[in-house]
Amino acid sequence: MVAVQTTRDEVVIQQGEMLSGGATDNFYVVDSGTFHIFRDMRANNHAVGWKPPAISDAISESLASKMNLRPEAVNVKTVVSRFSSWEDSEHVKLVQMRERGDAFGELGLMYNQPRQASVVCSSDTAKLWALPRKVYREISITDAMDTRNAISRALKAISILKGLEQARFDQIADAFVEMHFEAGQKVVSHGEIGAALYIILKGSINQVLPDGVVMGTLQRCDYFGMRSLLSDEPRAYDVLATTPVVLAKIERKTLIEITGPLTELVEMSFTREVLSNVPLLSHLSEHEREAILEECTHREYQPGEVIIRQNEPGHSFFIVKEGEVQCFVNQKHVKTYGPSEYFGERALLRDEPRAADCIALGRVTAILLEREEFVKLLGPLQLQLDYKIMKDTLRTAPLFRYLSSSERETVLNAFQSVDFSEGDLLFREGDPGVSFILIREGEVRIFRGEAQLAEAMQGLVTTQGVESTAILVQDFCKNHFELRCFVVNGRIEHLIYSTCERVDPDGYLRDFVKLERSAAISTWFANDSVAMEDAERKASRLVRHWLTWLRCRSAEPTVAFRCDLLITRAGPGKAEVHTLELTEMGFSMLAWPEGPHTVFNALIDSFFADIEPNAADQSFLAASPRQGRKAEEAP
Repeated sequence: MVAVQTTRDEVVIQQGEMLSGGATDNFYVVDSGTFHIFRDMRANNHAVGWKPPAISDAISESLASKMNLRPEAVNVKTVVSRFSSWEDSEHVKLVQMRERGDAFGELGLMYNQPRQASVVCSSDTAKLWALPRKVYREISITDAMDTRNAISRALKAISILKGLEQARFDQIADAFVEMHFEAGQKVVSHGEIGAALYIILKGSINQVLPDGVVMGTLQRCDYFGMRSLLSDEPRAYDVLATTPVVLAKIERKTLIEITGPLTELVEMSFTREVLSNVPLLSHLSEHEREAILEECTHREYQPGEVIIRQNEPGHSFFIVKEGEVQCFVNQKHVKTYGPSEYFGERALLRDEPRAADCIALGRVTAILLEREEFVKLLGPLQLQLDYKIMKDTLRTAPLFRYLSSSERETVLNAFQSVDFSEGDLLFREGDPGVSFILIREGEVRIFRGEAQLAEAMQGLVTTQGVESTAILVQDFCKNHFELRCFVVNGRIEHLIYSTCERVDPDGYLRDFVKLERSAAISTWFANDSVAMEDAERKASRLVRHWLTWLRCRSAEPTVAFRCDLLITRAGPGKAEVHTLELTEMGFSMLAWPEGPHTVFNALIDSFFADIEPNAADQSFLAASPRQGRKAEEAP
């Protein structure tokens, strides 16, 4: 940048002046002094159809920030008093002023338009920093591209927007408006009715429940407010800026103008999500699933209407969109299907009799996929699935990992299809192994005997430093990850999102992985932030119940405990939470570096909580900088 010295009444920019590529084609930042901006109301220097876009101030602010100037560099101050020789004409109006840290001159540089006003020095002396047009445009383009990339990256993670053509996608990205918030400022409030989606461009925010619990921290390219686009329900939490934040915002009405009714996008997203979770279709490519999606139709069923009948040929696959469907085998109720659940998928593979009656319980809306249309798109599916499953398994199985492609093809051709009935024994423990099995469909349970479980439990309770009063083993629970909740003085102080990536040959979990919340959502929850919010709410309630149980078990205060929960994404926007482990005081804090200090202080405080101090003690406590913290209920 170049320093420019000016004096009173010196004209820096002249209204109507055309940009020539010369020394005066600059963007200016005020270092000292003041400047008045005048406009001749008779002049019309706009090009036909041109109007200054709202984004210009945001770009100027970004430029000023890059030049290490204060953030208020483009604040516009409206001036009421008028003083200077420029007021001699009744048509020339003083419209704005600029002072230290402010900027001007960006519109003409950005859009190659004549200068829209005159800028005159109004102090005895003043100093400007001038940025040439070429440099300004390079910085502006880089900054605009950076913003656009952040918006596009976030939009691609939003499930209801998948499948939109690129032109429509670009329209949405262009419709966002930038917003700026200071650290500590509230972005949205709990209970208010929202109708906007926000994307974080810079900085970070916290999602805070009414009781003060921080449910998550979002950073660049994360988004929030998706549910407010779909319904008028109140906001579930406050959103607070933890640093200076730049957000991109789009209103519901703007999005609808571009995409049409959001309900159609939601329905497509709903169906897409269910299809992605159908094991039968898991090996299809995204393009193949999108083609299937186009062939799905909707149908409504009245209460008591038979959807499929046992022993009749099956030709359709069903997804429950609304309502419930009861399933009967030989007139015995065996299962009830709810929204986002599916049935009849075997009809896509082969013509075989239906295994059950399925009857609408109340009014039901279902999504149907006919086998005929399915086969037209993909051909005989069973052969494709068998081949893809075997090929993927051989590529990743340790036994075949180092074979060449041609060698794996030879192994593939050696496989034979074998059917087993429920209860058939595949292997017996202790017998020599003579075959390698890939499971094409169905489930196989592996038993290593009760001795292994007893040995593991015995090892747990006899570990040095562990004092266990109870171990309850109920059942195996499918899950996507483990949520570790550290509770101190009745309050959740820390959350860890983790999992173990493999089970070793002895059946033990190995390869511990810990992710930040946003990464956990994208990696384990298919970018379903609503389901993660549901999981966290249920986890909070479950921890509160366990806290009550612990307090009832002992007259002594429950200072600290760790509650490990198994989290399962049960469907779009839904989660299931199960208790894995509850440990009081003797828990590991390796993944929480601040944990030992926090827990130890709380433990020391609890020692003295019930002691009535004497006069000497009171004097000591009054002089001490540390004070015990009052325990709060878990959120």
